[in-house]
Amino acid sequence: MIDRHDEIETPDTPLDARHAVELLEATPSLVRRLRSVGLVDDEGRLAALQIVNGPLVWWAWVEKALLFVGLILVLAGIVCFFAWNWDALPGLVKLAIVQVAIVACCSVGLKKGLDTLAGKAAQTAAAVLVGVFLAVFGQIYQTGADAYQLFVGWALLILPWVVMCRLAGLWLLWLTIVNLGITLYWKQVVGPGGVDWEWLLIVLGLVNGAAAAVRETLAQQAWSSPPIWLRWVLIPASLFALVCPAFTMIVDFNSAGAGDWAGLSLLILGLILLYAQFRLRFPDLFILTCGATTILALACAVVVRVSWEVGDEVLSFFLSGLAILGLVTLMARWLMRTAQAIRVASESQVTEGFVEQTAGSETANKVSEDVASREEQDRKVCVGELFSKLAEQGQLFDENAQAAYAILAAEAHEERTPWFVQGLIGLGAWISCLLFLVALAITGLFDEGAVAAFVGICLLAGGAVLDRKAEGAFFRQCGLAAGLTGFGLTGVGAEGLSHSSEMLCLTVTFALMTAVFYRPFNSPQFRFLTCLTTVTFAATWLSDWFQYSGSGYQRFNWGLQILLLLETCGIGLIFSRHRGQLLRPAGYAFAVGLLGTLLVTQFPGGPLAWPSAVFLAVAQIWVLRRAWVTSPGQSPKVFQVAAAGTALLGVLSLPGVLASLGATVLGHLERDVVLKGLGLLFLPVYLSTYHYSLETTLLTKSLVLIGSGIVLWVGRWYIARQVEHAALSATEPNS
Repeated sequence: MIDRHDEIETPDTPLDARHAVELLEATPSLVRRLRSVGLVDDEGRLAALQIVNGPLVWWAWVEKALLFVGLILVLAGIVCFFAWNWDALPGLVKLAIVQVAIVACCSVGLKKGLDTLAGKAAQTAAAVLVGVFLAVFGQIYQTGADAYQLFVGWALLILPWVVMCRLAGLWLLWLTIVNLGITLYWKQVVGPGGVDWEWLLIVLGLVNGAAAAVRETLAQQAWSSPPIWLRWVLIPASLFALVCPAFTMIVDFNSAGAGDWAGLSLLILGLILLYAQFRLRFPDLFILTCGATTILALACAVVVRVSWEVGDEVLSFFLSGLAILGLVTLMARWLMRTAQAIRVASESQVTEGFVEQTAGSETANKVSEDVASREEQDRKVCVGELFSKLAEQGQLFDENAQAAYAILAAEAHEERTPWFVQGLIGLGAWISCLLFLVALAITGLFDEGAVAAFVGICLLAGGAVLDRKAEGAFFRQCGLAAGLTGFGLTGVGAEGLSHSSEMLCLTVTFALMTAVFYRPFNSPQFRFLTCLTTVTFAATWLSDWFQYSGSGYQRFNWGLQILLLLETCGIGLIFSRHRGQLLRPAGYAFAVGLLGTLLVTQFPGGPLAWPSAVFLAVAQIWVLRRAWVTSPGQSPKVFQVAAAGTALLGVLSLPGVLASLGATVLGHLERDVVLKGLGLLFLPVYLSTYHYSLETTLLTKSLVLIGSGIVLWVGRWYIARQVEHAALSATEPNS
């Protein structure tokens, strides 16, 4: 990092705070913020994005993404191909084909090296093909073996490869196979013997918890660095398995057995260990939020159960809703205070490191080495480095740099609510909303459409006032719950007054209420949930509208295609520069709505997929163009080939696959973890629904998926040649 402290020193920004700001990651959203306040012009914005999204940063991720997403598609196509179960080929030939493929993958892995991306991908393919071999063997020779034996044998056979490969994704695949094997074994062998199902959940919770403990142990070793997302998958899975027996105790305490008590005891012990590990030793707010959500779920169940003892159903539902709001408020406040404490501790450590470095301390030198190593490993650009390079290029003057440091230093101390805490708040308000609606339904309010609509509008208005004017967090939560309750009640009342289609009336009403009350509410949860509800009802109405008409079965649904186009364009609202990020919740709602609406195109009798594929291909090309412009040193041929490959995917592949790739690429480009995670999450969902589509043969599915994967691999090969030609060597990212 180039030191320019003497040139842009400002008395308004303390030195310690200045150093803390310099270590912050420079992201595209930060660049947009600088542009919105006028500290850089359009030329400076483009120069800053080229620094943030440098070619090495971009290629390291693209190389891995194209390789493994293509591998997923090819392997899914191979599974469909062998599930086709053709009769013209002898059984031994089928087995020979799979065995040759396994040997070929192992050979590629050994030749490339198990520490390379290609080697790890080859070993992953070999591990999956072992399962395919066992399935084909079961097709040919009807041995009568139980299904669990396939998964148990699969897990045992590939365990050596999993250990040697040291790939986090392969470990997760192995654990998934183990979980399926245990579940099927319990269902087919242990369960019929009369053993309670709670013991199965305890076993699954212990298996996943032990895997999480192994991950944490390896993370402390210098030679191993398992990714943090593996922690974020394993620990919630373990908590979910252990919390289920506790719910049965709450529902029927008198019939609680030994399994219920054992599950509750292990859950309490696990929560204590999580607090000790991820609050006191290695703070992790996401894991703490998972633990808080577990406690909140149990507390909500207890509250509902106790409220039922009141006897009055309306009062019990109403009190339950209020109690849940209070519990969510307490949990959210504790999490935000914890986040603030973690942030302050982190900043103080950074400051101490810089102070000691000035004095020549060895500890400070170690801190600097760790920071430099982490920057080189993750290929991230810090704020200080960004400002220095912009100043060298003449895009950021001294006075603007002073103002930028002051703004970022002030914002660094503002309370920021992470997305998972916002999700917890929204979930609590949504549950309270449902309880309030049930209470109102019991009173008979739903029978009077006009009264229900009037009360709903009043609740919306009152909720907006509380959300904006209330001082306490609990009252803002009440405003959010009141707004959501009024939103649903207004739709029910309008539907009772209307004589048209029920779904049409609800869609129009929700759209109007969203448009009217979107801005008055400050809560991002209200904005997201109302927009998502509107989009969901619109998709449901449009998909049912064209299912059947007087002329027969309809496959071309213009209304649904227009909705998909609007959702595709609406994702751009996530990156709006509007003050206060007003439109971001709507952008996320359109993103989730798009990924959900595309599932309709894969169900039997769904609309034709090619129009949405065209929309998504164009959007993907726009994303690639944005990435190419903000990545310096890229050849125009790279963009041309990428655009041609995207167009080919639009013709050959599924709209859902295009949407997943587009969301993932855009999320990575903008450093948006939520959008990137949505794209990765929905990819297996699309592949699963496509596998069970009855209107397409397994052979066609196989060719489509394998062809899509080959397109991605060809694109990776070409871009790799261009990068090598430009002397930009790709760096192997950690698994």
